[in-house]
Amino acid sequence: MQQRDMLNPFPEDTQQCWHKIFPILGHIKNYSSRDFFMDAIAGIIIAVVLVPESIAYARLAGLPSEIGIYAAVVAYFVYALFGPSRQLVVAPVSIMSLMVGASLGPLHYNPQEYLVAATILALLVGVILLILGLFKGGYLENLLSKPVGIGFITAGAIIVATTQLPHLLGIEIHAVSGPLKTLDTLYQLALHITELDWLPMLIGAVGVAAIQISKKISPFIPGALVNILLGVAIMFIFNGFQSGRVEVVGTIPAHLPHFGLPWLIPGESWLESIKSVDIGKLLMIAPGIALVNIIESLSISRTNPLILYG
Repeated sequence: MQQRDMLNPFPEDTQQCWHKIFPILGHIKNYSSRDFFMDAIAGIIIAVVLVPESIAYARLAGLPSEIGIYAAVVAYFVYALFGPSRQLVVAPVSIMSLMVGASLGPLHYNPQEYLVAATILALLVGVILLILGLFKGGYLENLLSKPVGIGFITAGAIIVATTQLPHLLGIEIHAVSGPLKTLDTLYQLALHITELDWLPMLIGAVGVAAIQISKKISPFIPGALVNILLGVAIMFIFNGFQSGRVEVVGTIPAHLPHFGLPWLIPGESWLESIKSVDIGKLLMIAPGIALVNIIESLSISRTNPLILYG
């Protein structure tokens, strides 16, 4: 009988099974001090970028700012244990946030019901993606041509840019919802072009310049952090916090949330909380968001094989 290695008491098939469930075990096996140094730098940069990014995308989805931070932290911990790729960037996605906001906004929930609906919607999307993963749904990549992928990424960028353009220009508009929202936003901006405010325009222009210049100088310079620092400095110099000309996020709770069933409304049972939202409509919305999530991930992975946003 072959003697078993004392450092690896489990048979190879058992090790492969555990490595498949927890890929981090395989990563640690060949991990070096240089890997730790580079990962530490990357972790600091991502953490700095993650805070404003999570806040912004939570607001896009119509959720409180702190919800974006809580969700992002959990996603990173979970993917560190179960994620198969060492290059994957798990982060909030703009198009997903917009889809959540556009889908739940017209349902006219109060803040508590909206949070319940968003939580259940996220769980439904997660279940759909899990089922697709179990049934090897990656074959959908074979149905996605490169022009379609590039078109999807470009369209998503245009939608996000158009949505944020009124805030960048300091113009308050009320565009129609639906497929014509992008065109109506541009039309409304043209009508109110005389209401431009130079302060938010200055903050936006300096922020874009800071990110682009930081990339050219060194990839280790966190352009998003430089953007934030310059934006805060401009607000202080031109008294932007008191003038009300630039919308601010406000105070964000400095404590972790109370753990419990995420769909519970305070003072109501779980059944009453779930009944407060339209599950039928959420079941209709979830497959579309899951499908777009897959298409976007595959599109970006084809554009840059080392980076895949989830």
